[in-house]
Amino acid sequence: MAHPVTIRTIVSVAVANGWYLRQADVKTAYLNAELPEPVYLAPPKGLENPKNPRQVMRLRKAVYGLAASGRLWGK
Repeated sequence: MAHPVTIRTIVSVAVANGWYLRQADVKTAYLNAELPEPVYLAPPKGLENPKNPRQVMRLRKAVYGLAASGRLWGK
């Protein structure tokens, strides 16, 4: 969470310049972006398939920490 002084400063600058403010939920935006190219990951510990240990998972939506998430969020 942002520090209250930071929030007041941003609001003050916006008011002084006649800017409009909007709020965005960045965490949700990162998790809802569709991936344009296929991305494959090894399954996390506990989700491995013992019958097929070389199996990978395909991501259909961006996840937090994925390098492409930030690029997709701006589109």
